[in-house]
Amino acid sequence: LGALTDVTVTQAAVVQALAHANPRFGLWELYRRGMEVGYDHIGSLVNTLVLAYAAGSLPLFLLLTRDPTPLRFLLNTEPFAAEIASMVLGSLGLLLAVPLTTLMAAWFFRGGRGGPPEDHGHTH
Repeated sequence: LGALTDVTVTQAAVVQALAHANPRFGLWELYRRGMEVGYDHIGSLVNTLVLAYAAGSLPLFLLLTRDPTPLRFLLNTEPFAAEIASMVLGSLGLLLAVPLTTLMAAWFFRGGRGGPPEDHGHTH
């Protein structure tokens, strides 16, 4: 959930910044330009997912090295099936989040809508 929140909030902020930089951008131009950054987010997310799933699956990897059961039988057990289903569905959801968030943000912020972020005297 942390990776999902991070990638969607960042992607929406990119589209918002693009819309405010040029309010003449329409829906598809905002989407196209936002996805240019989104592809980088997806690339970074793939690395994060590989590391997260490898760390989460470490007990199963240890089971593989210590269990004398043949691999073809182990892969058909419930723990392995659940881990594979979790990895596939979680990855699919995270990878679909980038284009869907970009499209929704482009629709919401098209024409410079949403107003620029309020300046409360903060400097970064």
